[in-house]
Amino acid sequence: MQDKDILQLSKYIHLNPVRSRLVRQPEEWHYSSYKEYLGTSERRYSNPKWILEMIGQYQDYQEYVLSFDGAFSIT
Repeated sequence: MQDKDILQLSKYIHLNPVRSRLVRQPEEWHYSSYKEYLGTSERRYSNPKWILEMIGQYQDYQEYVLSFDGAFSIT
């Protein structure tokens, strides 16, 4: 799996509650590690370091996730 595929998968996971209409924003889902990826929560579920090294900083990851175009394609 390539880095772009890992990023797509991370985006997919963090947007699942939004796409399922359980919440309006990914950071609203209590069981998500999304806030850890944004640096706004203490690390409990994951270690976002690897993903953040691929994409940049917290704000870059937030922009990436929120730029959802409605489709996911993992090759």
